[in-house]
Amino acid sequence: MAICILDFAVFPVLWSILQAVKSGQVTSQWQPLTLQGAGLFHLAMGAVLGITSWSRGQEKQSAVIVPQVPVASVPAPSSESESR
Repeated sequence: MAICILDFAVFPVLWSILQAVKSGQVTSQWQPLTLQGAGLFHLAMGAVLGITSWSRGQEKQSAVIVPQVPVASVPAPSSESESR
């Protein structure tokens, strides 16, 4: 989120201010770094977030599903109890 805020909000403003201070006018527009290469950065981060959230959901589901504990049953007679 910080990368997107910097690349789409903070850096364009700073780029414009830098141009205005240096040459007195803004002549070029900021090109977002994360959109270079057809936005592959955003696709990769989306994949990372998707896989992370899916695996976290699996962890939460496994914590909720508790295996059923068998009810205490009467043990089968052993050979010692049969001889008595």
